[in-house]
Amino acid sequence: MQLTGDESNSLYIVKAIGIIAVVLGHYADFLTVYKPYYFHMPLFFFIGGITLRDKADSIYIMKVIKSNAIYLVTRYIIIGVITIGLIHLGLNSFPNPFAPGLFGNIKAAYSQNMHNNQLFLVAWFLVAYTLAIALCSVIVLILNRSRITTKTKKVSIFLISIFFGFISISVLSHDYNATKNQIYNILAQVMCGSMYVLFGYLLRRVIFSVRSLSILLFISILLPAIIDIFKATPMIMSWSKYNDGFVLTTIIACMIIYSIFIISNVFSNALRRESIIIMIGKNTRPIMTWHLSIFIFLDIFISFTKSHRPLNSYGVFDHFHNEYSMCVYVLSGVLIPLFFVHFNFIHMIMTWIRDKQTNEAN
Repeated sequence: MQLTGDESNSLYIVKAIGIIAVVLGHYADFLTVYKPYYFHMPLFFFIGGITLRDKADSIYIMKVIKSNAIYLVTRYIIIGVITIGLIHLGLNSFPNPFAPGLFGNIKAAYSQNMHNNQLFLVAWFLVAYTLAIALCSVIVLILNRSRITTKTKKVSIFLISIFFGFISISVLSHDYNATKNQIYNILAQVMCGSMYVLFGYLLRRVIFSVRSLSILLFISILLPAIIDIFKATPMIMSWSKYNDGFVLTTIIACMIIYSIFIISNVFSNALRRESIIIMIGKNTRPIMTWHLSIFIFLDIFISFTKSHRPLNSYGVFDHFHNEYSMCVYVLSGVLIPLFFVHFNFIHMIMTWIRDKQTNEAN
């Protein structure tokens, strides 16, 4: 789908809100209604549906899988090496992210849902997102090639999306939590993610036109009431935990996603393409990848300046807290990766390593 300038700005604002919610959710849990775990992962799958290609052939799908796989493996190794260094430095709360041998590492990553590499927890999402995009691309391609009306195609996509969501939340998640068989967890992640991808695909023609502040106000009043009446709890998509069931979990996520698009559409005209919010929205993947590492480096710095807390007391979700720390950690988790991307540090490091290997070979 070809986006206009305002639509692109709006989508970047949505992505910026989403990634800030991810970073915030990994540091502090102080929001009562718009908790990140109600919506942040479904939001990114929804965005994937908006940008899904109508005519994605097998070559394009394999290209997407290859690109994401290369990114996943390289960052997994780099962050794993960083973790080893942190362990030697004294952060004993982290497990060794690597296992003996190639197959040992694959088995460990699979069986532990990528959480063996604790500073790269987003790895599970990259796997699920890639598979969901591939699956939905195939579904859309098949339906586009079939001789059915546009209305029938849309109804079919909607029914498939609901089926995926129901099976993932009402069946597969229960199977996983009962057996702890990781294949059920992966299937639940992919199918639940695919539901939101297909939602995004269906609504991409209309989602950029929602601007009603009255609806936003209505949702802001209704949502706390729903959460309070039904005692709703946030989902944990990585571990397939949906305590509130399919209907309530999906309604809450969709209400918040709709609210975010109202906000982003209203402000899309006001922000220039060079603004910091737009830049954040353009670089959500590196922010998602590196913010946990940034948190730990801040912990180390504080540990050296405030000796009352030893290094081994910090963990992936256990950081330094005071009245100013939330602002410092969240801003650093968002802006420092943005700074690295701007100067392309990863490319510079990989080029240096490659040149060094070439010189040694000669």
